[in-house]
Amino acid sequence: MAYEPKNYEHLKGGVMKGFSDSQLDLLLVLDSWEHAFMVDYGIKRPEYINAFMDNIKWSEVSRRFDEVSAGGRRP
Repeated sequence: MAYEPKNYEHLKGGVMKGFSDSQLDLLLVLDSWEHAFMVDYGIKRPEYINAFMDNIKWSEVSRRFDEVSAGGRRP
């Protein structure tokens, strides 16, 4: 999930490139490539995603959104 100052964008799927050159502020990132979950979850990507979703600190995501939407940028 990312925030772009002129348009709110919810990014999902695909390969995301060029963040260093963009105006996007990352709020929440899930690495769903095999290297991220194979050791712990084998081929069970849905279990990995569920565990990720169960452990999100939404208060932190909200704080980041508030920060960037007020004009601040995260490094």
